[in-house]
This record gives sequence, structure tokens and C-alpha cells, in this order.
Amino acid sequence: LGLWSGELEELEELAVPSLETIERYSDETKAKESEIRSARLRVKEKVEERSSLNQQLVKLELGQAVPTEENLNQARELRDAGWQLILSSWDSRPDLDSSVDDFLQHFPTSASLLEAYRRSVDDADQIGDQLRLDADRVATKSRIQFDIDQCERSIKKLEEDLETLENESSEIESHWIEIWAPLSIRPLTPAEMRDWLRRQQQLVETASHL
Repeated sequence: LGLWSGELEELEELAVPSLETIERYSDETKAKESEIRSARLRVKEKVEERSSLNQQLVKLELGQAVPTEENLNQARELRDAGWQLILSSWDSRPDLDSSVDDFLQHFPTSASLLEAYRRSVDDADQIGDQLRLDADRVATKSRIQFDIDQCERSIKKLEEDLETLENESSEIESHWIEIWAPLSIRPLTPAEMRDWLRRQQQLVETASHL
């Protein structure tokens, strides 16, 4: 008899799990495996959906990058910072040098603070104009980005659910191994151990007629 070795008399006295126990573990294992397959499929579908949305976003921006309200706000903040530097420079404040240098770094081709400020004004105006002209594209980008964010959250939740199911499956397997431990048997699948139990019972019955 595979998985176990010993005398025939010992075989008759083995405290093997009942057929009902094996069937219960078989049902639990199958159910959990089915849940895991479904969970993996849902993760796969969401990952593919995210990939499709990212491709849509890339195609949308192939011709020209689509600005966002955040881009406009950043440009306006930079413009306002430049204006404050100009106002402060009229007071001949010596502590402005580092701030002016930081501002000029945003406009490397500008030779002066005033020229850089003019560039910041032009940039903010250009982004504002582009937002108005590309209102449809901006709305589409916002929708796609929102859907991508939703996908990210869904994927994270689905992966957490999958991890929980896999942990539950491991627990079922551990319990399955434990019920065979007293027999010093490392069990196969419940279906295979059902056949093993049938062969064990046949041997016991045969032995009883000897």
C-alpha cells in the first residue's frame, strides 16, 4: 500500500480518516480553488483594463500633451512668484539672490529676471488658452485618468482579497496534512487519498478472511 509501510495487522488498526472527512476536505479544496481562480481572473481583467486605459491616454497625448488644471495652477504660481521677486528687487533686498536663481532655473534661456517673468506670464497664458481650446481633450484625459485611478484601487483590493483566499487555501492544506500526521503519511490530494482509503479497506477486508 503506497504512502504507508508496515505489517498487515497494523494496517487493520490504522486510525484512518473517515470517508466523510476526506469528502469534506475535497469539497472545501475544490470550492477554495474555484474562488482563487475567479479572483485571479478578476485581477487579470482589471490589469488589462488599466493597460487599455493607459494606451488610450498615450494616444490622446501623441500629438500634443494635454494640459491639466494642475499644470495651469503651477504655471500661475510660478508667474506670481516671479512678480513678487520683481517687486522685492525694487527694494534692493540682498537676500533675494538665491530665490532669483531658483526662479531663473525654470527659464534657462532668459538673461534677466524681467525676461524670465515675461516667459512665466506667456507660459501661464498659453496653458490657459490651450485648456480652453482643448476642453474636450482635457475632459477626456480627466475621465481616463479617473478611470485609471479607480482601476488601481480595484486592483489593490482584488489582490488583497486574492491573498486572503490563498492564505485560507494554505490553512485548509495544513489541516489536511495534520489529520494524516498520526499515521506518518504525507497525504496526496483528497481525491487520491479517497482511492488510497478504498485500497486500504480492501486490504483489511482481505486480511480478515485469511
